[in-house]
Amino acid sequence: MTYVILDLEFNGAYSKKKQRFISEIIEFGAVKCDEKLNIIDTFSCLVTPQISKKLNSHVSKLTHIHMAELQESNNTFTQVLPRFQAFLGDSILMSWGTSDILVLAENYRYYYDEETMPFVSAYVNLQTFCERALEYHDASRQMGLSTCAGMLGIGYDEGELHRALTDAELTSLCFQKLYQRELFEPYIMPCDADFYKRITFKNYNICDPKSPEIDRHELYCECDRCGHRAWRRGKWKVKNKSFRANFRCLRCKHDFEGRITFKMTYDGIKVIRSTAELPDKNAQTAKPEQKATQPQKETQQKQNKGQKQPQQQKSAQPQKQNKGQKQPQPQKDALPQKPGKGQKPQQKQKQPQQKDPRQQKAPQQKSSPAPFEPQPIFLPSDNVTKPKLTDQFLSDD
Repeated sequence: MTYVILDLEFNGAYSKKKQRFISEIIEFGAVKCDEKLNIIDTFSCLVTPQISKKLNSHVSKLTHIHMAELQESNNTFTQVLPRFQAFLGDSILMSWGTSDILVLAENYRYYYDEETMPFVSAYVNLQTFCERALEYHDASRQMGLSTCAGMLGIGYDEGELHRALTDAELTSLCFQKLYQRELFEPYIMPCDADFYKRITFKNYNICDPKSPEIDRHELYCECDRCGHRAWRRGKWKVKNKSFRANFRCLRCKHDFEGRITFKMTYDGIKVIRSTAELPDKNAQTAKPEQKATQPQKETQQKQNKGQKQPQQQKSAQPQKQNKGQKQPQPQKDALPQKPGKGQKPQQKQKQPQQKDPRQQKAPQQKSSPAPFEPQPIFLPSDNVTKPKLTDQFLSDD
């Protein structure tokens, strides 16, 4: 029995013929292993795109493949696939995750208009096998190839990843490290009609607490410290596609948050349980104190600005007064209010310049005829005392 580990690189393309997007294959990469899991042959080939004439910039940056290389290869999908069929033979086809087998089936359906691939007899998803072998249980995300290699201590060059043949070789090294015949054989799936329904089924999470698909007896959590079944203290809440509630273990008095995810798969509902520590109350009370310091900084900045503003106002006051006089030349001379000791003689010269505006106004008034100002005439009134005739006046006559 031999095994073929396949890895594909593909580009997102829009087909006007099918009026939908298709993941168009641009590179094949595969390694063949014997019964002892030794690599005995390799397969690598670029594919010239026929659906899209442009290569996505993200794909080009990730794979370091350019459109000029694909065009120079002059290999269409219908030309490369017979070569890969001969390379595969009767081997079991394997890949890291189901994305590669789905893309291969999608391209085969587009060019040959068939729903199944008769040249594939059996398939293994090495991602699920390695997760089971490493006891990797993370409901939030699946285990990546680089994560698996790091857990097994397998060295690799990150710059060479995301090329079909390099990823296939790294997958084979992880498979060699974790292979156990009894554990591996249940993951071999025959590629019959049920197989294609299985790989095309889209899993989803059940988020409605009133859904009849949820078994109410599964709504429980166990303590992560002692393993005893815990007591629920609050109502269930749905957050991030999982049911959450606060729990307390009556045996060890441990408080924690329980999380349950109901995932619908092709084989049925999969229940995933996990726990998390409750948020620290002291940390919550400390956060407002840190936030309170921000308005204090703002007030300090305003105070600093307020202290700078009077200096600007002082420099602006003489400008307003000079604008009223409409004479810019004396303003520039009158700007320094407190001159130094060396500028004292200049102040004496500036004093007559300050009087010049008044002297200039006086001749302007003389040029125009002065208005007539009548002198006051005093008329006799009762209050004015008349001079009395005396003998002195009479003698003069």
